[in-house]
Amino acid sequence: MWYNKMILCRIALSGIAFERQTVKMADKSTERYMLKEYAKKLEEAGLLVSAELSMPDFYVKGLTFDSRNVPEGSLFIAKGLHFRPEYLAMAYDGGAVAYVAEKKIGDYPNAIIVNDIREAMVKLSRMFYNNPLDRLESFAFTGTKGKTTSVTFLRRILDLDAERTGKKPTGISSSVDIYDGFEFVEPINTTPEAPDLWKYMARSAEAGLERFAVEVSSQAIKYRRVGDMFFDYVCLTNVGYDHIGPAEHPDFDDYFATKLKIYDCCRKGCVNLDDPLAGRILEYASARVPVVTFGENPEAEVRLSDVQKVTDGIAFTVSTPAEECRMKITMPGLFNVKNALYATAMAYCAGIPLTTVRDAIADARVKGRMLPFASRDGKVRVIIDYAHNGMSFEALFDSLEQEYPGAAYVAIYGWHGNKGENRRRDIGEVVGARAFHTVITEKDSADEPFEKIAAEVRYWIEKSGGECTVIKDREAAVRFAFALDTGDCEKIIVLAGRGEEDWQKYGNFYYFYPTDPSIVEKLLKEYDSVHND
Repeated sequence: MWYNKMILCRIALSGIAFERQTVKMADKSTERYMLKEYAKKLEEAGLLVSAELSMPDFYVKGLTFDSRNVPEGSLFIAKGLHFRPEYLAMAYDGGAVAYVAEKKIGDYPNAIIVNDIREAMVKLSRMFYNNPLDRLESFAFTGTKGKTTSVTFLRRILDLDAERTGKKPTGISSSVDIYDGFEFVEPINTTPEAPDLWKYMARSAEAGLERFAVEVSSQAIKYRRVGDMFFDYVCLTNVGYDHIGPAEHPDFDDYFATKLKIYDCCRKGCVNLDDPLAGRILEYASARVPVVTFGENPEAEVRLSDVQKVTDGIAFTVSTPAEECRMKITMPGLFNVKNALYATAMAYCAGIPLTTVRDAIADARVKGRMLPFASRDGKVRVIIDYAHNGMSFEALFDSLEQEYPGAAYVAIYGWHGNKGENRRRDIGEVVGARAFHTVITEKDSADEPFEKIAAEVRYWIEKSGGECTVIKDREAAVRFAFALDTGDCEKIIVLAGRGEEDWQKYGNFYYFYPTDPSIVEKLLKEYDSVHND
């Protein structure tokens, strides 16, 4: 290859004057930087080990860590435990001119070696995309449960406010939806890696959007996917026991401390006074930023009260020091009232009237959340939801038992490989105690054997007094649940964990797999054709 024959020279980085090339994009200006300027930025951050640049004055045209998608003239980031040298070969064949890594790889030209690839990725991304948060009003949610629904509710509120005030729609990055003003993108992680998230925000600003809302996982905070990002408003929805395991958080203290860091990177923070750890959260947040409190607690600035189940939904009252408004959601699940409150608190921070909130959430729906299906004879109901931790399952069962008292609940769930290992116990104990029967199936086993995962889960289900069956194939698991005899009790099948995802993860790759709604619709059609009387 041509780059194998080039003579590489080590450059002295001290004293480099930054040069800039301004490129007009829509009505915004972005600046491109030369390779030597990126190296200088990393040196200033204490991250640079060495820079062997044969093209120091080359203006970088792209930034990526995905060897399958490399724009011409890109700086490629070699990251991850599973990174292999052949990925770098693919990147150079695809258009890369330089790479950043923690160690030198082969004799590829323009090598920038750093001591922390994740931190380097943060610095490079912010620089390449010229910190678009300076041009956007931004909102960030984190928490153990409720993030996705809350950020989606908020987006509906912001979009309606934009419609009424002559602004453009809101950009978003969540576990079910990404929109950057130009296109919708199918998400893989709850929070994208730093280069992608900065890109979505930059494109939103380029498209003339004025607001951006993002769902932030604990992993995104811990591993710096949102590093160097400063949000206008943040909300910690709640804190429970989750993401505990060797590959994630070693213990709850680490998880909790990670969540609290969201208040280190914002202009104003929302604190849930109903959370059992509210005192510690409030102490941490109020020492750093102005705080807005919310909850059913009488001391809350944004207060929830008078929650009532009505014919076509759930009604409730929200009051602030300035106004009070009766609201209603038609999305099933009593826990979604709290999710609406989280979004309301963030809207309150941005000065949006409660009447706008009321109108926006009245018919709100969230992709993959609380999707109801029923057979024609009414004997089988299916609820598809994205519940994926112990707290979510407790809330889901609490709500279903109020709506369908006396029903027999058949839970179908697949446990991730290599992550959230505490969920095997937490969810296992919940379904073991509260479900009529549980079907253990597959969901993103990654490179951990499914049989090992299933055995661990079975232990906790049976220890909690539950019955279970292991069926690896997801469609076969749902088919089994349809046929399961629940006697005279109404059957409610709770199909959880995937929502409308159309992929499964095996090893380090994602493969197409039919969505849960498509599986249910297929099997309901079969059921109805047999039970047509």
